[in-house]
Amino acid sequence: MPRARPHLYHLSLAIILLAAAYVRWRLPAWPLADPDSWSYLRAAVSKLAEGTFLHTNGRNFLYPGFLLLILSATRSFTAISFVQHLLGLGTGILILGSWAGTGRFLHHVSRRAHAATGLLIAAIYLLSRQTIESEHQLRPEAIAPFFALLNIWLTLQYFARAREQRFLPSGTLLGAGILLNSVILVTLKTSFAISIFFSVIPVLLALCQRRQTWARRVAVVFPSLMVAAVAIFTERHFAKTDPEAKAFLPTSLFSIHANLITRQMEQDLAREDCGRLGCSWLQQVSASLQEEIKRSRVAGHLYPSLGFSPDYLNHQGGLLPWRNRFFRGDSQKELEFYSFYYLRTARLHPGWMGEKIVRQMALFYLGSKRIFITSPRANLSLLYAQTAACLPEIRSYPPLLHYLARIRSLASTSQTISQPLWVRSLGALLSVLYPPVFFSTLGLSLFLTPALRQMYGRFAAVALFAFSYNFGNCLGTAVVHSLDVSRYVLSQYSFALLAEGIGLLFLVEVALDTRQRRLARSAAEKAAGKIMDPDDPRIACQ
Repeated sequence: MPRARPHLYHLSLAIILLAAAYVRWRLPAWPLADPDSWSYLRAAVSKLAEGTFLHTNGRNFLYPGFLLLILSATRSFTAISFVQHLLGLGTGILILGSWAGTGRFLHHVSRRAHAATGLLIAAIYLLSRQTIESEHQLRPEAIAPFFALLNIWLTLQYFARAREQRFLPSGTLLGAGILLNSVILVTLKTSFAISIFFSVIPVLLALCQRRQTWARRVAVVFPSLMVAAVAIFTERHFAKTDPEAKAFLPTSLFSIHANLITRQMEQDLAREDCGRLGCSWLQQVSASLQEEIKRSRVAGHLYPSLGFSPDYLNHQGGLLPWRNRFFRGDSQKELEFYSFYYLRTARLHPGWMGEKIVRQMALFYLGSKRIFITSPRANLSLLYAQTAACLPEIRSYPPLLHYLARIRSLASTSQTISQPLWVRSLGALLSVLYPPVFFSTLGLSLFLTPALRQMYGRFAAVALFAFSYNFGNCLGTAVVHSLDVSRYVLSQYSFALLAEGIGLLFLVEVALDTRQRRLARSAAEKAAGKIMDPDDPRIACQ
């Protein structure tokens, strides 16, 4: 909380939250869906209608379980969007709380300016069309930002306790909370698998200190290990009924890297290193894959950075006939082949894989993929028409039928999800500024002078930590998939906005400090007579 004018600060925060709540709850309460939504919703509907929780298309159980919990308690789909919007408002508060923690590093930026900027950042997030539309979707991206920002806030609080060397009881609770929430976050969205380590590692390193007792270590680590074990066991239990759960990863890795794998196959054919099935068989596979890649450039949704469409290979043709054509209907052998050739290509040509990863990261960090949506509004009639087309009718579950009837009627609504002009304008500006702010923060943090490092070293660490959640998400996606999929970029909006704000604050604070040091040095030199006035008569006498 800022020290200056706390009543004005709290009044401003209340107005922002009320405005954010109003723009959310004036919308139709029925949630939106896209072609992937049924994969999450089906498990909950099948459990409530037929008593069986159907794990679908390799989707992790946690978000379907979240939907099941709400529907079983309320029997209303409107409750889903209500809870998701509540978590969205909570995300805005966590952004503000994380921002407030940076106030202890300030020496030149005023407390009032710092508080006002925090309110502005929270307002941008809470009033953005991008945020509101995401919270209205039947997707894990609707609630993942809350848990991501909770992890960031907990970690920043933990940093503060570590600085003050006060670990009990708050430090122990914070450490346990970070580990527990990290398990939840990565279970909800596996794209956070790398990002969570930037929160987990400081906790584990602190526990390795000699002054930490074994009781404290167990209290921090044991609950998260138990939750992780339960999550893994539960996922494996439900995945047994889902044939896609086992096939999803190897098929995705093979199709995403198909252009590199064909190059590896050509090398193997040239060296006659074709395996037990022989070069004739591998030649047919290689020729088929090259032909399907060519077709995907015309028939599928092109991924510009890859030069073909992995979606076509997976879903529209491509690899679909391979099981019978090359593997005699044996799905296990097919998946083993996919895994073998992906790993073989990665092992023999890590440079190819590295180049692909760098190209994907460049989509985010060189600004060709925008983090912030700047279009003024989204037409709800089109979104509800898409929702109606994506969800099947399950007559054994009446709440779903009622939901489908309502969204069909909303397909003719004139309502929109809009955002204020100033939010749109600032979003466009921040989207352009993100790359230079990130690289400037990174460069300045690495090359701080000793004097600045003593004063701002901890601030630099906090700024880099804030950016680490974007880096981890992008790196994980770049390794296994492609950032050509806009959803993987747009889902990072919440922590990208916070990180950019912290980065800008760090740069401004260091710039002001550097300027003050130069002015002080100049004044000291003048006072010492090292800089003499050219009109001084003593110079003429000399």
